[in-house]
Amino acid sequence: MSGRVLRVAVITATLVMPATGPALSAGDRSGDVRIVPHSATYSMSLSRVDLDSSVFDFSGGLKISLIEDCDAWHLSQETVIGFVNALGQGTPTILSHTAREGKDGAWLRFAGERTWGGDREAVTKSHGGRVERRNGRLVATYDGHDTPVVLSEQTLFPVAHSRKLLEEAQRATRVFSAREFSGSDHMEGDVLVTAVIGNGKTGWNAPEGLDPTVAEILFSGTSWPVHLGYFSTDARVDAPDYEVSMHLHDSGAVSSLTLHYDALDIDLGLEEVSLNALPDCR
Repeated sequence: MSGRVLRVAVITATLVMPATGPALSAGDRSGDVRIVPHSATYSMSLSRVDLDSSVFDFSGGLKISLIEDCDAWHLSQETVIGFVNALGQGTPTILSHTAREGKDGAWLRFAGERTWGGDREAVTKSHGGRVERRNGRLVATYDGHDTPVVLSEQTLFPVAHSRKLLEEAQRATRVFSAREFSGSDHMEGDVLVTAVIGNGKTGWNAPEGLDPTVAEILFSGTSWPVHLGYFSTDARVDAPDYEVSMHLHDSGAVSSLTLHYDALDIDLGLEEVSLNALPDCR
């Protein structure tokens, strides 16, 4: 479960995919996709749990940041989760992921860390690596492993996948699928992501406490309800590993989302958001 939450968090971060410096105004976005670099904090809570599930209670939170420079996107995130069983037992888990994604789609650097257990018994595992295009193919190499993971030629990295989703939403595409790689788990390959995109609408009621200027930049334009399904290489065609429902804005920001698993659903609600500086690439 924790690995799946991490993978979804990475994808979400690229879709929410900010706190000083130049920023876009709401009127600066017209037609072309322009993901606005920003940071966001989400609270996590159970919204559904099956009676036969081993999970009795849950708490957690997600922090993400997307920073842009002239050549790449810098993504960082931290997810804190705590599942509790009916006996009141549980193991807190902290999942972190950082990545630098080339805007040309030809390379990705990534690192991840997972820590679980209490302060005295905490166990940490980490991984990292890179993806490069070799002879027209994308190849992932994990640190400490000689065997590379060959990806699909059309594989998209997280921010590029988010941009493609927004492009398809603006075209009123209803169903879209692509292969995506984030490096969120050790020795993983790319995954198939299917998207069902609903009708776009303008405006959103921002939660109280958000900076009104930031909220207008990120949430005043067009938004779409999007449902994503994630299929690993060994998944049955008709059964995704997990699914995500979200409200995607034309800035790349996500105002709310729900993670769907077999035995439970987890809601993520936006708590804080800020803008990151835009690069000066003159």
